[in-house]
Amino acid sequence: MAHVFDRPVCRDKLVFFCTGIGLLLLCRDVLSVPVSRIFFLLVVFAALVCLDAEETRLFVFFLMPLYAGLPGNYITVLLIGKLLFLALSNPDRFRISVSCAVCSVFFAAYVFIQNLSLGYVSTYHFAFCAEILLLMLLVSDGSPIPLRHMTELYSASVLISGICALFVCAGENSFSDILTGAVRFGDVYGTGGMRMTLDPNFLGFSCLSGIAAHAELLRRLFASGKEKENRRGVFVSLFFIVSLGFFGLIGLSRTFFVCAAVLLLFELTACARTPRMLVRCLLFLSLSAVFAFAAVSVFLPELVKTAVSRFQSADLAGANGRVTLIKEWGSAWMSSAGALMFGVGLFHTNVHFTALQYVFGLGIVGCILVFALFSLFVRGIGFSLRKSGKIPISTAVLMSCAVPAACSLSALFPLVFALYASAGLACSPDDG
Repeated sequence: MAHVFDRPVCRDKLVFFCTGIGLLLLCRDVLSVPVSRIFFLLVVFAALVCLDAEETRLFVFFLMPLYAGLPGNYITVLLIGKLLFLALSNPDRFRISVSCAVCSVFFAAYVFIQNLSLGYVSTYHFAFCAEILLLMLLVSDGSPIPLRHMTELYSASVLISGICALFVCAGENSFSDILTGAVRFGDVYGTGGMRMTLDPNFLGFSCLSGIAAHAELLRRLFASGKEKENRRGVFVSLFFIVSLGFFGLIGLSRTFFVCAAVLLLFELTACARTPRMLVRCLLFLSLSAVFAFAAVSVFLPELVKTAVSRFQSADLAGANGRVTLIKEWGSAWMSSAGALMFGVGLFHTNVHFTALQYVFGLGIVGCILVFALFSLFVRGIGFSLRKSGKIPISTAVLMSCAVPAACSLSALFPLVFALYASAGLACSPDDG
């Protein structure tokens, strides 16, 4: 798949519908205006009727980070219907390979049968099967994707989800509790009704993928010497890096902090290939660090103290119980030949490590299907380890090792987005 950063096409319809979804969410979760899920479905349906193939794909990237606050199961059905219609009506654009289709169906059937055998029969447990088919259709779109448009829409969506979740959490606690670290931002459950509630680690996962993509776009702009020609691109990328970084900070996710530090190391390593670029990068980071430290010290001093204390807590050595969970579920997986081959149940496996969720939950047979499907998806997206641009996906994979994202496309989507971003970066020398 070829990728482009921008194309001079009108996106007014797409912006209109994305704005509509965002305003409805903000009205409901920020202003406490009762908004029925029917309104969200009507807007999504109208959008899918009006948008073309490329706009529909970009619309998916906008919707996925918002799934926690939307009627996602119904939206998935609508998206599958639209993408299937596009695939049948435009076979030159949508290239559904037989191997990818067969593997997707087999994997969905595998999860479906496993859920039935274990008594998991709720809509939540079967929704993932449909989401696999949605991802297959999305990946089958072989046309170039405007990477900057995709990145900005995804980042705007993550930002909206963070704002909504902040107000929902503040409604149950207070802004002062959140901004001092007295409560973990996002830890609001059982609130009743459909609202944007996010685990801080999952929000950090989404934020990190967006930050990594914008950091690469920014670095390439400066490396190409086109930052003055594209001041809008510089400003937008800086805005999203700062805003998404803020939500990652108040989430107090240690994994986010560690992965953000690794991302910084990756970017410095990339800049080191050009001495001039390294000097400019170090100067920029130094000024940014001074400004950020001063701002945080003035406005959020208690939050900084709480963040530092998170790395001094007694559970740090065991990764907040993650190591114990891995040992327990690893033992359960190896307890019998049946469990070893077919897993202990994907939705049953409570281990905060996405890859190990698949290993323990699906067994050897299921992992073969996962690996085959993942390979086909990677090939369809156009990603290759032999090419450059691997920083976003490397960072996302690292954070996926500390979050249980295996059971939902919306939870996995930061990884999907990072794959697209890395593939696009590998195909373009700069930000065009």
